[in-house]
Amino acid sequence: MGMTCLFVMFSVMIVNIISRYLLYKPIPWSDELCNYLFIWMSFLASAYVMGNDGHVRVTAIQSRLPQKLGNLVHLVLDVIMLVMLALYIGPSFRMLSKLRLSNMMRVPLGFVYAIMPICFILMCIHILINIIKDVSRLKAVQAMPGTIHTTTTTT
Repeated sequence: MGMTCLFVMFSVMIVNIISRYLLYKPIPWSDELCNYLFIWMSFLASAYVMGNDGHVRVTAIQSRLPQKLGNLVHLVLDVIMLVMLALYIGPSFRMLSKLRLSNMMRVPLGFVYAIMPICFILMCIHILINIIKDVSRLKAVQAMPGTIHTTTTTT
C-alpha cells in the first residue's frame, strides 16, 4: 500500500510538472493530493518498520550489556512504546470528528487522516508481537544458567 502511495504521488507530480511547464496549465489539486499521499505513505511505513522491529533505538549501551539484561532493556523499551502509541489512539479518533473538507479537492479530511488511528493500532499489534518475542528470548536466556553473552547488532 505504501508503494502504491509513492507511485501515485510520483506520477501525479510528474504529470503536474509536464502540465505546468509544457502546457502552461497546472493541476490545482495535485499538491494537495501529494501531501495526503505522503501522509499515508509515512504512517504505513511506520507501521511496517514497527512490524520488523526496525524502529529507531539507541543501542550503544544495550549492545554492550549481557544478553539477558540487553533483552530486558529491549522489552522495557517495547512496553514504553506500546503505552505511548496506545495513548495516541483515542485522541486521533476524536480528532477525526473535528475535521472538515480539504481546500482544493473538497474531500473530508477525516478520510485523509483516518490512517493515523489505523496505523497506531497496527503499531500496537506489532509491538505486542515483539513483546511476546522479547519474553520468549528472556526465557531462552534464563534457561541457559551461568552463561553471559553480549548481544551484537549488525548495521
